[in-house]
Amino acid sequence: MKDIEAKYQPQIKSKDTEYERAAERYLTLKQQLEKEQSELKEVDADKITAEMESIKETVLKAKARNESIKKARNEYSDRMNKLTNLKSDLERIADHVRKLNQAELPDVCKVCGQDLQGEALDKVKHAHEEELIRSKKNGSAIRDEFLKFKEEFDKFEMPSGEEVDTNDLMEKYYQLQNDLTAAERIAKLAADVKQAEENKDRVRQELGTARGVIESIKKFHTKQADLMVDKVNGLLDQLTVKLFEEKKNGSIVPTFEIKMDGKEYSKLSTAERIKAGLELAEVLIK
Repeated sequence: MKDIEAKYQPQIKSKDTEYERAAERYLTLKQQLEKEQSELKEVDADKITAEMESIKETVLKAKARNESIKKARNEYSDRMNKLTNLKSDLERIADHVRKLNQAELPDVCKVCGQDLQGEALDKVKHAHEEELIRSKKNGSAIRDEFLKFKEEFDKFEMPSGEEVDTNDLMEKYYQLQNDLTAAERIAKLAADVKQAEENKDRVRQELGTARGVIESIKKFHTKQADLMVDKVNGLLDQLTVKLFEEKKNGSIVPTFEIKMDGKEYSKLSTAERIKAGLELAEVLIK
């Protein structure tokens, strides 16, 4: 019995403190959960996840298309610039050939001022003809390149439509992500509340068990003391004996008090004390 009492008596204080803390934690988490639930609309996590995946797929396609349009525009611009440059080169050479065809050959040397005759004049004519042939040849090559490139340019197709602005979609995506994060946080908090409540109930049950055991032990001691006192008093006539006293905390402690006809021993007369002593001695002898 003492071992049981020694085991459960300290638990009353420790479990009482533990229960206060467990109850406080449960209440704090519960209030936090209620606050967050009131600030967040009810959400369907599966639905939000599906919508986020849909937005993500749409944005990826839009970005790919935007990149394709941007790339096509850059290519178109590069082709246009090259076509313009080829056209400018062709016009420049055509103008040069036209001037060569219209040019009058000099008959006077630009250095000495003498008339050009014979071999000197032939050299001037030959140089003029070579420049004209070379220019026409270059012009023909540029014209062929221009026509070929223009044919390719005319076949070039720009993607239809304009670039898609994904800012609104991304803003919605992030809002859904925030809602999902909040929902997950609330779900975890709800689990914490449940765990805190279970812990609180467990500690309360353990506290109740400890109190119940100690209370049962006290009742046993009280009953045991009452039986012992009744047995002793049953042997007495005018005397009553008090062998145990119950303290305020419910514990039973040994004591020894004698009363004679309801009067305390300290208030008995000498004769009454002698009589009480004789009666007690007689019982002890028996």
